Amino acid sequence: DDGSLNWNFIDSLGRIQGIDAFVELNELRSVAPVGGSVIAIATGKLSTKLEGTLFVNIHVVKTGFDFERFSVDRSYNIPLSTSGSPIAVLGDIQKKRKYYRKLGFSLGYEAAELIYTHRIWVNRMFYNGGSRALKAAKPMMKSGNWDIAEKELLQDVDNGKLKARGRVLFNLALVKEGQVEIDEAIAYAEQAALEYYDKEANNYLVKLRKRKRIMER
Repeated sequence: DDGSLNWNFIDSLGRIQGIDAFVELNELRSVAPVGGSVIAIATGKLSTKLEGTLFVNIHVVKTGFDFERFSVDRSYNIPLSTSGSPIAVLGDIQKKRKYYRKLGFSLGYEAAELIYTHRIWVNRMFYNGGSRALKAAKPMMKSGNWDIAEKELLQDVDNGKLKARGRVLFNLALVKEGQVEIDEAIAYAEQAALEYYDKEANNYLVKLRKRKRIMER
């Protein structure tokens, strides 16, 4: 009657439905890369970061424990065109919505991992030579340590050599598949195939799109 939650009812419902925990989205903060986009375009970089922080409250059904204001941080790499106008990039409302949706999905996925960690093994070919980052990321790629591999590869995503850049993007696609972020994996693979003519990326795209269709059934 006073608007407060009936936790006894919620816990009983959770047990009946087999729910492990309830997650409440408490607050979302994001930093729009306005200045960063202009600088990135001016310096010829391929992407700029949209950063966000999500605060969540978690109630665990089995134990009754409550965890308040856990925070997770994620970023989404917005692709840029060096021939385009910074104003056009920053003023495209449809693209902005798309980028913020992707950031929101990444933040939600990261928050879910606080209570349910899930990774998959991706046993695919990957590049281990051609640039410093490709070599450095080799052991992470082999062991499935996707988060560290991603950080290593992103340091070389603006490599000046066309072939090396395509290989980095291909490996980033594989990393995103390992993180179960299929849309981002497809985006990286498409960029590797269409812009940098990576021969392995075309076949990989077919596999990724097939996997996405299976996941959406």
